[in-house]
Amino acid sequence: MLKFKAPQADTWAAMGQAHGYHVCSRVELEEPWFPDGKLLAKAPNLLAVCSLGAGYDVIDVDACNQAGILVCNQSGGNSEAVAEHAMGFMLALSKKIMLSDRAMRKQANLERFLYTGNDLLGKTVGIIGLGNIGGRVAELCKGLFRMTVLAYDPYLTKEQIAAKGAQKVELDELIPRADYLTMHSPRTKETFGMMGYDQFARMKPTAYFINTSREGFKLAHDISAYSLVALTRAALPLFEKAGQGSVLRHLTPVVPLRQSKDHRRRRVKPTAPAPCGRSRSRRPG
Repeated sequence: MLKFKAPQADTWAAMGQAHGYHVCSRVELEEPWFPDGKLLAKAPNLLAVCSLGAGYDVIDVDACNQAGILVCNQSGGNSEAVAEHAMGFMLALSKKIMLSDRAMRKQANLERFLYTGNDLLGKTVGIIGLGNIGGRVAELCKGLFRMTVLAYDPYLTKEQIAAKGAQKVELDELIPRADYLTMHSPRTKETFGMMGYDQFARMKPTAYFINTSREGFKLAHDISAYSLVALTRAALPLFEKAGQGSVLRHLTPVVPLRQSKDHRRRRVKPTAPAPCGRSRSRRPG
């Protein structure tokens, strides 16, 4: 296992001998260890690069293609952990668990009716991305709380989405209908910026926004009135290191997303995303 705090000379020496490189998540990865053209040039024996989870946005796929290096991911590896995490956010937000906890620590004889929560039972959840994680969230929402499940996933048919217990809708329909909007999509050119000012403004004023994906949204630098309404009713796991000092920390319940111990006991077969590098037994000479 490579350690970022180790002398770079030692790490580069190990990288130069490696045949495989398993990349950690974006929040943990540091320069110059992103698998891009510069790194590949110093790793002549490398045959394959694998990302953690479904997203492979940390990998320069084009550079790997040019070098003849296979690219794969570990889709589904932590799906149960993330799905349960999303459900935890939904419950914590609805029941105002964090708000009431903080209030009780600051004030004696708190008026408990000020923090009356809402039930999930019978509400509508909108899921963006119905893959391993989104599909499990749909199953939990429908089975546990008899929720109406709407899903936006352009890569699945109406029948495939129905098989997962959801109703296929377009994003423009999902946003205003959802009482809970939860994102479960990898970070790609298609998904980055999918949620922004216009989308948040179209949500119900009582709706909750949960994001456990790879930061698939953009926020304006000036946090405007819509943000104060929408984002105080949101759960945004902190992925980008730039967010450590962000104003979002003062507006939202920000909770670092971590994998559960249980998922590590499950064996997950790496899968090759598209596009991926050419599969070769040896690097080109």
